[in-house]
Amino acid sequence: MKLVYMYDDTPEHGFTGRKYVSDDHQLQAGETLVEPAKDKENFFNGNEWVAETITVYQVDSDGFLVAAVQRPNGTQLDDDERLDKPASRPVASKQPSPERQMIMQQQAQLAQLNQAKSQLESLAMKQQTALTQTQQLLMQQQLQLARLKGSK
Repeated sequence: MKLVYMYDDTPEHGFTGRKYVSDDHQLQAGETLVEPAKDKENFFNGNEWVAETITVYQVDSDGFLVAAVQRPNGTQLDDDERLDKPASRPVASKQPSPERQMIMQQQAQLAQLNQAKSQLESLAMKQQTALTQTQQLLMQQQLQLARLKGSK
Protein backbone atom coordinates (compact mmCIF):
# COMPACT_ATOMS: atom_id res chain seq x y z
CA MET A 1 0.00 0.00 0.00
CA LYS A 2 1.08 3.57 -0.68
CA LEU A 3 -0.25 6.97 0.31
CA VAL A 4 -1.58 9.27 -2.45
CA TYR A 5 -2.23 12.98 -1.89
CA MET A 6 -5.13 14.59 -3.73
CA TYR A 7 -5.78 18.09 -5.02
CA ASP A 8 -8.83 19.69 -6.66
CA ASP A 9 -9.21 20.42 -10.37
CA THR A 10 -9.44 24.21 -9.95
CA PRO A 11 -6.52 26.29 -11.26
CA GLU A 12 -5.23 26.58 -7.66
CA HIS A 13 -4.94 22.76 -7.21
CA GLY A 14 -5.69 23.03 -3.51
CA PHE A 15 -5.05 20.03 -1.24
CA THR A 16 -8.23 17.97 -0.70
CA GLY A 17 -7.04 14.91 1.18
CA ARG A 18 -5.08 11.67 1.15
CA LYS A 19 -5.88 8.02 0.62
CA TYR A 20 -4.16 4.67 0.64
CA VAL A 21 -4.02 2.80 -2.65
CA SER A 22 -2.44 -0.44 -3.84
CA ASP A 23 1.24 -0.41 -4.79
CA ASP A 24 0.39 -0.92 -8.47
CA HIS A 25 -2.09 2.02 -8.54
CA GLN A 26 -1.61 4.35 -11.52
CA LEU A 27 -1.86 8.01 -10.52
CA GLN A 28 -4.93 9.81 -11.85
CA ALA A 29 -5.51 13.50 -12.51
CA GLY A 30 -5.59 15.29 -9.16
CA GLU A 31 -3.25 12.79 -7.43
CA THR A 32 0.43 12.89 -6.48
CA LEU A 33 2.90 10.98 -4.31
CA VAL A 34 4.53 14.25 -3.16
CA GLU A 35 3.70 14.86 0.51
CA PRO A 36 2.25 18.31 1.33
CA ALA A 37 3.77 20.55 3.98
CA LYS A 38 2.34 20.18 7.48
CA ASP A 39 0.14 22.90 9.01
CA LYS A 40 0.18 25.13 5.91
CA GLU A 41 -2.15 25.99 3.08
CA ASN A 42 -1.04 23.68 0.26
CA PHE A 43 -1.34 24.11 -3.50
CA PHE A 44 0.24 21.64 -5.93
CA ASN A 45 2.14 23.28 -8.81
CA GLY A 46 2.88 20.06 -10.68
CA ASN A 47 6.19 19.41 -8.90
CA GLU A 48 5.77 20.40 -5.27
CA TRP A 49 3.31 21.72 -2.71
CA VAL A 50 3.56 25.48 -2.15
CA ALA A 51 1.88 27.75 0.39
CA GLU A 52 0.86 30.57 -1.94
CA THR A 53 -0.77 31.26 -5.25
CA ILE A 54 0.09 33.87 -7.85
CA THR A 55 -2.04 35.69 -10.40
CA VAL A 56 -1.55 34.38 -13.92
CA TYR A 57 -2.95 36.39 -16.85
CA GLN A 58 -4.29 34.59 -19.89
CA VAL A 59 -3.97 36.45 -23.19
CA ASP A 60 -5.48 36.09 -26.67
CA SER A 61 -3.51 35.70 -29.90
CA ASP A 62 -3.04 39.50 -30.06
CA GLY A 63 -1.60 39.62 -26.53
CA PHE A 64 -4.65 41.25 -24.92
CA LEU A 65 -6.01 40.19 -21.53
CA VAL A 66 -8.64 37.41 -21.57
CA ALA A 67 -8.75 36.30 -17.92
CA ALA A 68 -6.84 36.32 -14.64
CA VAL A 69 -6.62 33.14 -12.54
CA GLN A 70 -4.86 32.09 -9.36
CA ARG A 71 -2.26 29.34 -9.79
CA PRO A 72 0.20 27.77 -7.35
CA ASN A 73 3.51 29.63 -7.18
CA GLY A 74 6.04 27.95 -9.49
CA THR A 75 3.45 26.68 -11.96
CA GLN A 76 4.73 26.15 -15.51
CA LEU A 77 3.02 28.78 -17.68
CA ASP A 78 1.34 27.91 -20.97
CA ASP A 79 2.11 29.91 -24.13
CA ASP A 80 -1.00 32.04 -23.65
CA GLU A 81 -0.19 32.96 -20.02
CA ARG A 82 1.81 35.83 -18.48
CA LEU A 83 2.80 36.97 -14.99
CA ASP A 84 2.73 40.66 -15.92
CA LYS A 85 -0.72 42.12 -16.52
CA PRO A 86 -1.28 42.76 -20.24
CA ALA A 87 -3.37 45.55 -21.68
CA SER A 88 -7.08 44.99 -22.09
CA ARG A 89 -8.46 44.93 -25.61
CA PRO A 90 -9.29 48.53 -26.59
CA VAL A 91 -12.97 49.34 -26.52
CA ALA A 92 -14.37 50.14 -29.94
CA SER A 93 -14.81 53.84 -30.56
CA LYS A 94 -18.30 55.10 -29.88
CA GLN A 95 -17.84 57.63 -32.70
CA PRO A 96 -19.00 56.25 -36.08
CA SER A 97 -16.36 55.95 -38.76
CA PRO A 98 -16.29 58.61 -41.51
CA GLU A 99 -17.86 56.10 -43.92
CA ARG A 100 -20.65 55.33 -41.44
CA GLN A 101 -21.21 59.07 -40.85
CA MET A 102 -21.57 59.63 -44.61
CA ILE A 103 -24.06 56.74 -44.87
CA MET A 104 -26.06 58.16 -41.96
CA GLN A 105 -26.14 61.61 -43.62
CA GLN A 106 -27.27 60.08 -46.91
CA GLN A 107 -29.99 58.13 -45.11
CA ALA A 108 -31.20 61.34 -43.43
CA GLN A 109 -31.24 63.14 -46.81
CA LEU A 110 -33.14 60.25 -48.37
CA ALA A 111 -35.72 60.37 -45.57
CA GLN A 112 -36.16 64.13 -46.16
CA LEU A 113 -36.56 63.58 -49.91
CA ASN A 114 -39.15 60.85 -49.33
CA GLN A 115 -41.07 63.16 -47.00
CA ALA A 116 -40.98 65.98 -49.59
CA LYS A 117 -42.13 63.54 -52.29
CA SER A 118 -45.10 62.48 -50.13
CA GLN A 119 -46.03 66.12 -49.53
CA LEU A 120 -45.83 66.89 -53.27
CA GLU A 121 -47.96 63.84 -54.12
CA SER A 122 -50.55 64.95 -51.54
CA LEU A 123 -50.55 68.49 -52.97
CA ALA A 124 -50.91 67.15 -56.53
CA MET A 125 -53.92 65.05 -55.48
CA LYS A 126 -55.54 68.09 -53.83
CA GLN A 127 -54.95 70.15 -56.99
CA GLN A 128 -56.40 67.37 -59.15
CA THR A 129 -59.48 67.26 -56.90
CA ALA A 130 -59.84 71.06 -57.10
CA LEU A 131 -59.48 70.95 -60.91
CA THR A 132 -62.14 68.24 -61.19
CA GLN A 133 -64.49 70.25 -58.97
CA THR A 134 -63.84 73.40 -61.07
CA GLN A 135 -64.59 71.48 -64.28
CA GLN A 136 -67.83 70.14 -62.79
CA LEU A 137 -68.82 73.66 -61.73
CA LEU A 138 -68.11 74.97 -65.25
CA MET A 139 -70.24 72.23 -66.78
CA GLN A 140 -73.10 73.06 -64.41
CA GLN A 141 -72.85 76.75 -65.29
CA GLN A 142 -72.82 75.93 -69.03
CA LEU A 143 -75.95 73.82 -68.56
CA GLN A 144 -77.67 76.63 -66.69
CA LEU A 145 -76.66 79.10 -69.43
CA ALA A 146 -78.01 76.79 -72.10
CA ARG A 147 -81.31 76.44 -70.21
CA LEU A 148 -81.59 80.18 -69.79
CA LYS A 149 -80.98 80.76 -73.52
CA GLY A 150 -83.52 78.08 -74.36
CA SER A 151 -86.21 79.57 -72.13
CA LYS A 152 -86.15 82.98 -73.87
